[in-house]
Amino acid sequence: MKKGLLSILAGALLVVGCQNYDDQFDNLESQINALASQVAGLSQVQSDLASLAGTVNSLSSTVNGLGAEIDSAVSEGLSAGLESITADIEAIESAVENVASSEEVSALSEAVSESQEDLSELLANSSVFQNDVIISSNAQLEAFHAMGSSISIVNGKVEINSTSTMDMTKLQEVVNQIKVTIQDFSYTAGTGVTNEITFSNLTGTQSLTLNQKGGYMLENLESATVVTLTDDATTDIVHLGKLASVTSINGGSLVFPKATELHLSSLPRYGSTLTLEVADGGVIDMPLLRDVDAAGTQSALALSITGPASVTISELDGKGGSLTFTDVPTVTVNSYDGSITIGNNVKNFSSDGAVTLTMTAADDLETFNVTGKLDPNATPADTAGPEITLNNLDDLTSATISGDIGKVKVMDNNNLKSLTIDAKVTGVDGIDINNNSDLASITLTGSSAARVDVTENNDLVTLTVDTAIIASSATGAKVDGRVQVYSNESLLDLTISSTPLNFLEIYENSDLETIDLSGVKAIGASGAPSVSIKNNKLIATKAENLTDGTTDVADGQAGDLGAFTTTSGMETAVEYLTAVASDTTATADVKFDKVDLLVNSEGTTATETADETDFVVLSMTPAVAEVRTGNNTAVAGKIAYLVGSPSYASLEMSGVEIFHDGTDYAPVSLTGNVDVDLIALKSDLALSRATTLGLTLDVVKGGAEGVDIVFASSIAATDNGEYYTDDQARALTSGTKSTFITSKDVFKLSYGSYTVTANITTASATGSAAAEAVRTALGSAWSFKYGSTGTPSSTIWGDFNTTPATGSDAAKTLEGLALQGPGAGSRGVNDEIKIEWTAATAAQVSEATSGATTQTTIMSWTIGDSDSTADNYTVGTDLVVTLADNDALVNDVASTLVSTNLTTLTSSAYTYPSPGINQASATDVYPLEARNDVINAENSNEGTITTTGVPASSVSRIGWLSSGS
Repeated sequence: MKKGLLSILAGALLVVGCQNYDDQFDNLESQINALASQVAGLSQVQSDLASLAGTVNSLSSTVNGLGAEIDSAVSEGLSAGLESITADIEAIESAVENVASSEEVSALSEAVSESQEDLSELLANSSVFQNDVIISSNAQLEAFHAMGSSISIVNGKVEINSTSTMDMTKLQEVVNQIKVTIQDFSYTAGTGVTNEITFSNLTGTQSLTLNQKGGYMLENLESATVVTLTDDATTDIVHLGKLASVTSINGGSLVFPKATELHLSSLPRYGSTLTLEVADGGVIDMPLLRDVDAAGTQSALALSITGPASVTISELDGKGGSLTFTDVPTVTVNSYDGSITIGNNVKNFSSDGAVTLTMTAADDLETFNVTGKLDPNATPADTAGPEITLNNLDDLTSATISGDIGKVKVMDNNNLKSLTIDAKVTGVDGIDINNNSDLASITLTGSSAARVDVTENNDLVTLTVDTAIIASSATGAKVDGRVQVYSNESLLDLTISSTPLNFLEIYENSDLETIDLSGVKAIGASGAPSVSIKNNKLIATKAENLTDGTTDVADGQAGDLGAFTTTSGMETAVEYLTAVASDTTATADVKFDKVDLLVNSEGTTATETADETDFVVLSMTPAVAEVRTGNNTAVAGKIAYLVGSPSYASLEMSGVEIFHDGTDYAPVSLTGNVDVDLIALKSDLALSRATTLGLTLDVVKGGAEGVDIVFASSIAATDNGEYYTDDQARALTSGTKSTFITSKDVFKLSYGSYTVTANITTASATGSAAAEAVRTALGSAWSFKYGSTGTPSSTIWGDFNTTPATGSDAAKTLEGLALQGPGAGSRGVNDEIKIEWTAATAAQVSEATSGATTQTTIMSWTIGDSDSTADNYTVGTDLVVTLADNDALVNDVASTLVSTNLTTLTSSAYTYPSPGINQASATDVYPLEARNDVINAENSNEGTITTTGVPASSVSRIGWLSSGS
């Protein structure tokens, strides 16, 4: 019976040393292609092995439990055979961990098959039932009932369909006899059958399908492949307490809304998705469940739980997985790195390290205790932690938030009484506690954030804001700090020690009598602070305006002496308010809400005024700069001429010739060669004469034209265009190879910044047809975008000639473009002409050719006269003469200039008023204007004042706080 399994495995897993690594790299592609099938095969081996191991374990347990019920010799032989197969399985399991090739996977698969054959042979030679157990009639029931324990092990399948006329006691006794089935087990209760059959003696099977009223007692089942348990709304208990190996249970959805118990006590793992539901207050028992695969490697699990009274998750890793809780009153999640969703009827939630929380349906929360944690699996790295939002939770009474948190928002919770936050909150929103009507206790000690807002919490009597100020996670954020305490109507005492603060608001707290700001030491790093302390109940019993000295100083200005008498604590703000006042860009509105007695001691007789409200301590308004629109400095003009092809050219200013012919200042003869004529027109003497006249002369090339692009119909080692090097071409062919492209290849043509992309219209093309197809596609794409059917005004270039020129390469040639008109001057000269090609992949080639070929696509081209990229640029075929006015006040010299044989170029653009007149856009670049060469003169303009400048204002009685008692 033995097949020499261990020797087969040993041979299969030999590793050959001293390998040739060059050969390994040469074969890398084939190895990669084999990897997918290798992994799939290994997964199948693991699955088959787990099923076989479960069956053998169940058989071993059953045989040992039968005792005297079977012949001792048979029992010993069966046990020995099972032990031998178990040893084989252990050897395979060990070998699986070191698989390195498809051949080894194949060997392992054969080994598993041989072990399965050994098991079949063992059972066939043992005293086990060798046929199927089929019961669908009373006669069949009687027959199998009479067989007693001889059907303990069924080397076949079990299929039972009960009827209302059957003796259910006998049926139960038959089911009790069956311990293991080698094939599938199914039971279906027929119409009118209400008796619940238990399957407590069944230890192993392949697929298991049960459909009956009542529960499913399978407390000794150890292994199965696919388990299907039908719920007809009467299922009360599902007991799979010993099930340790299974492929699928109800497709991962164990939903039993009436069940009081669901036992998965021995299940160590389960696929990627598992949904569990029992009746409210029921029990779900799964202490061994881990998010790992059959090899023990962490594997993402999406776990959803509904119904039990409480759930504690502490052994799941969480990477890539999720937890969802609904109708679970008490939930505890610890050491979990996946996402967590809190649903309805979760009353108490705690976690010692949450990375992601979703709470949109958490309407029933009563207590909330969460420590946030940076997600160790996030890409890019998590630097904030989870965001905590507790909003509109009418049952919430207490909350504690710790750890790393992105933001905290606690809002509109009408029964929340205590809130503790000692978290590091890095988001720009910081900590926001708003409109919690019963909130009486807020503890922020140990927290850090960029911002704290405490507003409209009407039961709050005392508040200490001692949050450490940090920079938020926003890019470029500084340590500025913001604290707002607003409209807390019962607040009596407020202490703030968070520092620095660039924004502080304490206002409309109608009962606020005392404040302590002694811990606030400085303004934020960005400066321009804003502080408002007003509309509270901060009172000074007396404000005395003291004599300033020999000269009375205006109220609230430097040197204005005085003293406040108060028990409000306003004097604790002196250090902070002094820092605010030192910043001339600050905004401040700090007031006593009432002064009981105002004494003016500056005169010969002191005067008194009672009950003055809103008495200023510090008021600051920063200066407002004047804003003008339409203002501009003068713009010097620049005039341009196109030379064309005359025999000579002349340019005079007020009758004075600017050009020099080499002998004298006189008209210059032209040859028609742009390089020669450029030197002649731009002589040193001409440049000097222009400078003397207050001008700057320049001569540049214009009249841009593109060069031809020829697409290749074939390539060879030494004739391969610009796309391939000789070595690359030689690797493709030792001779000449026709070009080949498909509709999946993408080509891009660029003339400077103007581009189009295109694909050929046929599925594929070869040789000359391929070259012509690319030429046609790009020409058509240009016409569609920039030609008469597109937007011609969006480019300076004209359209391609749709009729190829004559010649052998005509059909393969994309002829050089010309400007839309000569009026463009020097625009477009020396623009790069470029072809870019995104070649189709092998899979795309196969798709385009319906699987006819997967060969590599081939194409090349030549731009200009050679395959060097040095000539891949537009050329200037004409000259442009420019004269710039050197006078910053703009002298309009055009009226004094006289040209002969030169064509005046124009531009309609003006720089001012902002944003200017006739400015270019994406759809209109004014292609017929010489905008590189011509500048229209503009006079200076003071513009219109749209915002009137206002000087800074300041009233400060900070010194009075230090002088009082």
